[in-house]
Amino acid sequence: MLDDANIPWAIQYELARGVSNNHWTWAEVTRDKIGVLAKGTNPRCVQNVMGKHIIGLNRDIWYATDSNREELSREQKALLEGKGHGLGLLGDWEGEKNWYGGRVQQLARIEKDAQQHKYYLQLGAMQKVGRSHRLARFLGSHRVLHVKIPKEALYEQKEMDALKDFLSHKFVLCGRVFVSFAVKDQKIYLVETDEDFERTADRKKGDHLRYSLEKLIEWYNPLDLNDKQNLSKYAARSDLALSTSSPVLEFDPRNIYMINDIEAPHTGGKVPPEKIFTDGCGFMNGAALMRVGKWIGSGSPPTAVQGRILGSKGVWLLHPDDRAPTAEPRIWIRPSQRKIRLVREYNAESLATLHRAHLIFDLVMPSRSTVPARLSRLTIVNLAHNGVPTKILTALMEGGLKAEVEGLTQWQGASAMPLLWHAVNKASGTSFQRLRRTAAGIQRALGLTRRHNEDESDGEDDAAPLPFEVDNGDAVIDEPTKPDTDAPPPAIGEGILERIQAGFSPLTDIHLYNELKTLLKIVMESYIKDYHIIVPESAEAFIVPDPYGLLEEDEIHFKSSQDLKDACEHLNPKSVVGDVLIYRNPARVPSDVQKVRAVCRPEYADYLDVIILPTKGRRSLASLLAGGDYDGDVATCIFDPQIVGDFRQPVFTAEPPNFLEKYFESQDKIPTVASVVRMMSDRPADASRILRRHLLIGLTESKTGKYSWYNENAMYRYGFTTVLDSRKSGLAVKPEVVKADNGRFGFAKPECLGGTGNGPRRDHALGPFVLDKLLRAGSSIQRELLAKYDSIGTNLKLMEDKPDPDIERPWTEICNARQAGLLSEALCTEVGRLETAMREISRTWGAIWGPSYRGSQYATKAQKSEAKKKVQVQVDGLARHYMETPVGCEALAMLGNLDKLKASCLYSIKPKVAFKVCFQAVCKIKAESRGSKAFTREFADAMSIPAAEVRVRSQFNAAREDVTV
Repeated sequence: MLDDANIPWAIQYELARGVSNNHWTWAEVTRDKIGVLAKGTNPRCVQNVMGKHIIGLNRDIWYATDSNREELSREQKALLEGKGHGLGLLGDWEGEKNWYGGRVQQLARIEKDAQQHKYYLQLGAMQKVGRSHRLARFLGSHRVLHVKIPKEALYEQKEMDALKDFLSHKFVLCGRVFVSFAVKDQKIYLVETDEDFERTADRKKGDHLRYSLEKLIEWYNPLDLNDKQNLSKYAARSDLALSTSSPVLEFDPRNIYMINDIEAPHTGGKVPPEKIFTDGCGFMNGAALMRVGKWIGSGSPPTAVQGRILGSKGVWLLHPDDRAPTAEPRIWIRPSQRKIRLVREYNAESLATLHRAHLIFDLVMPSRSTVPARLSRLTIVNLAHNGVPTKILTALMEGGLKAEVEGLTQWQGASAMPLLWHAVNKASGTSFQRLRRTAAGIQRALGLTRRHNEDESDGEDDAAPLPFEVDNGDAVIDEPTKPDTDAPPPAIGEGILERIQAGFSPLTDIHLYNELKTLLKIVMESYIKDYHIIVPESAEAFIVPDPYGLLEEDEIHFKSSQDLKDACEHLNPKSVVGDVLIYRNPARVPSDVQKVRAVCRPEYADYLDVIILPTKGRRSLASLLAGGDYDGDVATCIFDPQIVGDFRQPVFTAEPPNFLEKYFESQDKIPTVASVVRMMSDRPADASRILRRHLLIGLTESKTGKYSWYNENAMYRYGFTTVLDSRKSGLAVKPEVVKADNGRFGFAKPECLGGTGNGPRRDHALGPFVLDKLLRAGSSIQRELLAKYDSIGTNLKLMEDKPDPDIERPWTEICNARQAGLLSEALCTEVGRLETAMREISRTWGAIWGPSYRGSQYATKAQKSEAKKKVQVQVDGLARHYMETPVGCEALAMLGNLDKLKASCLYSIKPKVAFKVCFQAVCKIKAESRGSKAFTREFADAMSIPAAEVRVRSQFNAAREDVTV
């Protein structure tokens, strides 16, 4: 019925979302309503036609537009055209430059009926996020459903087994049948098949281009060509199709070459990964990297790129010889990179028979240096264990803290406010957040983010978190500023910046003073409790194998495109020479941090922003760094003389004899692809269900998190474990081992490791734990700095909440005019109505945060969460109500100054409320009082203060009275 009426898929999806969320039933979707919907173009019309508001619709800035419908329309036209536009690299399409598809996400989550103990799917809002992966580009966004697994099920095997049964079924969405395809990052990916339920396939809608699950598997990961793999590894290969990536370059099959890995001497059978010097890294010629650089817009080509192509993954490094810019793009792939076999023989003729999607290089991330790097708690423990004195680490923490605080507390002088703006921007990462928001979905491809995960999981979609992202004030849900309100930005740093640039100063505004104090606390707690201690003389970058084979066993080469050291003190500030430390997270055992010698050789002059490791010795240096390889691993290089000088080179921590046999289930228990194929052949009627069930093998109880917890507790109690990644390795810990380990190490974490501190105490013979000492030292520094900050407020008499006369002026002036009889009777009446309306806004605000909400603070965690959601709905409603013209104030609205009068009036009544519901209006009044320039939001968000100007203003901040902590 919906297809017959040509209802766009975005609207069909929204109808289904309303049903799955119990807003209406399919019986209520009558022919008359469908007729009205057929005339609409925007999914927002659904709630109007159905007569019910959908929770979350107006609160999602992406969904508040019809961009989803437009993007899906582009994808559908590309699908019907049949030339593969959705895969990218075919130029402009339907008004979009260099377009490719797969950038709309259909989100769902698994819920459980508490009474019937049954699972069901609940659809979430469709979102255009910009993020794309190969599967969605190949099939189309509307044929992939992203389903989130409930957290409570992740650590219960019984729940996981029940979920497998549930997800082995077929799911129907508007007559289209979806089935499970893969498990990745706590999500299940369902794909639409060529099967229909109570609908007829429509060629005009491209239904003839759909795939069965079996055909999709044959296209992506052929069972017969990969039948020797165990099923865990086979299923994990879905990562290649589901990693966030961008199509940047298509290779001619004649220019794709297979080359051997470089290996250490080995006797016996299969060469182990630690003896493969080039594990995960191939080559790409200069011409190819130049094209990638042009796509990125970086100004120069990257030295290396992380990506996926032809069933392979890893990093591709600049070829040592093929550098000609006019050459055809060429790529060299090693056996260690090849994860999926797509053809029996890798030659140009065979590769030419493959689908175009397999020949496109999907960029995950280009090489780049991050300068400086920061420590993590595991690294700190490792450094201390290997001889680095705690006083050095404490000094780094104190120096970093005071440097951040100093910038945030210099408030006097001719250039004080621009410099404060810069300091807040740097501390909060606001400009970077805005840039990430602009580059939604392609941040990593542009080199803007990188994974910073202590456990370094393969969650490649996880962008590096900014350390100070928090909600602003009473905001409880972190989301972009709502388009239909004038609420403040949700991130506290962004709100502070906008107040400073409007002309507010912490010297005269108590609200800004308090918000700066909150930001200071966040900055300091990140340093202290998360141990995000910056080491000025350090950097991080991709590790790659030596392309020339010149480096000796204990040598590395590292040259950055940016200064690593002070250019005024070093002749070659972009290169590192001498003894250095190198490691990658998580550094769980002593030998995960290595002391090596950095050398500078002219042969590597063009290899920027990568750390080159040798291809000599008995084993790969990367494997010593927490079992690393070269498929995209990032290492940190520390060249601080104090840290490096005191560090003692650790003895290699070898795996104990018979470790796997003693603690892990036999690999014979894990089914192979061949065994599954045989099972499907023996039971052809059940073949599809058998395949679906086995593709869910990655849906198992996660013990990785448990053993990370156990490891940290063991480290705390007993001093300085194989790190478990069962999803890819297929390793499963024996149940009796898990039970014993839980008994020994399953206690609450100590406070210094982010726990409650209620567990057993540390063995006294080991002495004080380094993180305990750092936590105490950091807390003492924090108390001292905050006390000095409070003293500034006392000395400046900021503790009195004095309204800003600049903001009150518009309201004061019109009230004076009314009192002086300068206004007409009608305008006097409207001014009175306006004041009444603003007092009602203030009263309603107080009621929202009244006793009922305060009482919820003593409830359970779930009740608190529900109370916050309800409050947020009320706050949003009040903010939208404020934006309406008060009844009977039409003349003031026509005069064009209603927004200013409303904001000024509300500020005069209750300043705090004004900043919550008319933030920009208040800032605009302040800016105009100080002399302002007009900017659109687009330009304002793109601006920052250049480093050169910061230097000049800092140097010539004449007549400055330093108010510093």
